[in-house]
Amino acid sequence: MISTAVVISCSVFQGKKQLEQKSTQRYSQYEHWDLAFHQKQQDSLSSYWYFSTDSPLWFHLDSGLWAKGGRLFAEQSNIKRTEENLQLQRANSEEAAASDLIVKREKDWLSLILIVVVLMAILVGLGYLAWKRIRK
Repeated sequence: MISTAVVISCSVFQGKKQLEQKSTQRYSQYEHWDLAFHQKQQDSLSSYWYFSTDSPLWFHLDSGLWAKGGRLFAEQSNIKRTEENLQLQRANSEEAAASDLIVKREKDWLSLILIVVVLMAILVGLGYLAWKRIRK
């Protein structure tokens, strides 16, 4: 169980690092534009946002992101989504394991009941034969 958690946490970390590297590579390809204004932010959903423009930019709640002109590059990367997917896979595998355990216990219980019923039938049969011999 611990080794599974270690493997999953390592894969989450590796996936997060790869996504950050890809985002950085994409972002760096736009830096050659000589854009004067850059901004990198992380929002409350753990999404990274990159903005670049050649003029000042601002954000207004009603109208969104604004820049006076020129080129605007924006990118979002959902690193948290990968972590959530891995957590969901882990939860699904744990539920599957629990379900398998329940099915195994039910099969064991049914096997035990079958053995008891067969033994009871044998005892009833032997009792009937013994009763029949005694009556003769």
